[in-house]
Amino acid sequence: MVFLNIEILNVENRKIEVNGTKINIRIFSDSNENNLPLLVNFHGGGWVLGDINQDNIYNVLDVILTANLVLSTDQIDECQFLKHSVHISRADQQPQN
Repeated sequence: MVFLNIEILNVENRKIEVNGTKINIRIFSDSNENNLPLLVNFHGGGWVLGDINQDNIYNVLDVILTANLVLSTDQIDECQFLKHSVHISRADQQPQN
């Protein structure tokens, strides 16, 4: 398959459900071998522009240069997961005398 004018073996688009929200993922591979190392690229967050396509060139280069599988996610708005997070700051703690 030719992707971004670079030939690699496979690029697969899927949707997965995370906490009730469907997100796009893209899997890049250049090998038919099993048990390859996996690099996961999380695109963005609540304050980042763009989408899953922004990182395509970096993901393709990672596949070619490292022989890893690369799984790339679409932008995940961290605000939708905030209710599941616990934030602890040392600044909230009283100093010990």
